[in-house]
Amino acid sequence: MPCKQVINKSYFLSVLSLDFAPAEKVLENTGLTVAYLKKNQHIDISSAIQVVKNLYKYSHSPTWPSVFGKHLGISGHGPVGYAALSAPTLGHAIETLMTWEQVRSAYAWEILEQQEDFEVLLHDTTGDATYEAFNFEASMSLFEVLIPTILGGYCRSDVKINFKEQSKDKEQDLVAFYQSQLFFGQDKNSILIPKALWSSPSPLYDKESHELNVNRCKQLFEQLNQNVELDILVANIIAKHFDQSISAVIPLSAVPSQAQLCAELHLSGRTLMRKLKTANTSYKQILETERRKYATTLLKDARFTVLKIADILGYSEVANFCRAFKTWYGVSPSTFRQSLRDR
Repeated sequence: MPCKQVINKSYFLSVLSLDFAPAEKVLENTGLTVAYLKKNQHIDISSAIQVVKNLYKYSHSPTWPSVFGKHLGISGHGPVGYAALSAPTLGHAIETLMTWEQVRSAYAWEILEQQEDFEVLLHDTTGDATYEAFNFEASMSLFEVLIPTILGGYCRSDVKINFKEQSKDKEQDLVAFYQSQLFFGQDKNSILIPKALWSSPSPLYDKESHELNVNRCKQLFEQLNQNVELDILVANIIAKHFDQSISAVIPLSAVPSQAQLCAELHLSGRTLMRKLKTANTSYKQILETERRKYATTLLKDARFTVLKIADILGYSEVANFCRAFKTWYGVSPSTFRQSLRDR
């Protein structure tokens, strides 16, 4: 679900209320004031990133993201939190939270079914490593509030959290803070929840309340995106698919078709084509642009073969990918990769 990159102002006000650092330090180099935060509903992502960097610089607590996530709890996320709490099972609650929290925050997510667990991965959408580390830590703290709230208890050995970040100075504080098993220096940020817990029924389930709050989330999503250009929304859907394909254990289905985009955006095929034409583009052009961007990024990563990259980008034959790449950049993917090594 693509979403405009803005952050709900309530998060900023919550950070200030926790007194991690003086307000002027927290808002340094953002151009924001407390009065502005109280007046406006959303803050742009660049300001949010700067606030996070300021907090890492000035906060007296190395685990401030975890404290922040726990402080917000579930009710601090508005209708998103209430929709999660009233879901029928723990797994449904997590899916609800991950789906609609994007209305208020900035990340993409996916759920992978393993042999014994469900693995929830959070993918940063800002491109900033500092913000990614903050967002994941705060989200995991939120999970540690959600799970016992629904299940009424928490067993340390049940849930495992993988941190990409590895900081010896901070690890001991995090282990003391969290109830889950923690693993640092991993290749991805994720949380693993046993299937038995995932399917556990929630005693807080309320069908009417759940549907009411999900509908409210949909309204907020539509309001947030009403001023976002359609070509950006289409590009975001395609990019999210590529992000999920990169980390998927089992290959995903084909790149979202024009018909699938219409269904997700609640538009007819004719309307989609007309609006994209007004923006001087088309589905085919947007798909090609995203493929071009991801192709060069993936070729810089030695983990991915040219065959794998072609598969991720939705080409049925590797020859088709090589032909397209040479049209874009004048050289084959292998030659491009070799030139990177030579440099």
